[in-house]
Amino acid sequence: MTSQKVNVYLDMLGESPQYKDILSLAHTLYENQLVFAKLVPANLAPYCYLSKINDNELTVIAKNGAIAAKLKQLSPTLLDKLQRLGWKITSIHLLVQGNFFQDKVDSSDKQRHIKKINFTHAARESLNEFVTTSQDSELIRAVKSFLQKHESNPTQRHLKK
Repeated sequence: MTSQKVNVYLDMLGESPQYKDILSLAHTLYENQLVFAKLVPANLAPYCYLSKINDNELTVIAKNGAIAAKLKQLSPTLLDKLQRLGWKITSIHLLVQGNFFQDKVDSSDKQRHIKKINFTHAARESLNEFVTTSQDSELIRAVKSFLQKHESNPTQRHLKK
């Protein structure tokens, strides 16, 4: 479904009484997130999201304690900037919730943490023995495929961990 069709569908849903409030809230939160992301340093923006504004308190979700600590240091400046933009907030509350970010981490960030290990001759021999002495199953077929892939490319003798 194209984004244009999705937008038309969401607009139609937004007109129905049962979804009007929730879609309006989602739109407002999205717009606020865009503003907030421009105010925080670029290196922190992917790791913090707005949660809610309740009783003049802005709640921000941070990926980890280090991000939360940095945001805490920046909170007086952020609060001042947001108030200048007309936001009716008097405090910023920070929550650390790392699992919230599992699917949101940039793939290049994931790639930096991949450790390469050598696929030794002994490991290959052990897997070959395992395959030849075991009954056929999905696991055995997967291991055979893995072995074929790594035997067909002798220059690629490492695995990503």
